[in-house]
Amino acid sequence: MTNSYDDSMKKVYFVDVDDRVNVLIALDLQLFEEDDRKCIGFFDTNRGRMFCGEIISSDESRFIFKTEKNNTMTFRVATVSEFNMNWRKYIEGNVPDFQSDNELHSWYNKQFLE
Repeated sequence: MTNSYDDSMKKVYFVDVDDRVNVLIALDLQLFEEDDRKCIGFFDTNRGRMFCGEIISSDESRFIFKTEKNNTMTFRVATVSEFNMNWRKYIEGNVPDFQSDNELHSWYNKQFLE
């Protein structure tokens, strides 16, 4: 497995799968090739995940990945407003009031990757 990502990939993503919104959180996102297939790997706060397929569109705030099993995964850069609205209630313990998206991303990385 060969990694081909940079520090900008340390962002946290909220992931929609097909028509289900906010199914996963993706940390430590990695794009790589395995057996001549393009793949994406990430940690979802519980375990590592890997899917092969291709990126079919992207912009600054999101990208869409079509898996080999024909699922559409939309990776959206996590924002404080969406975190507060949809995710905060599921986090146990003392969660700070984030002042920026970068602060949110740093907290997730420190909580789950260090």
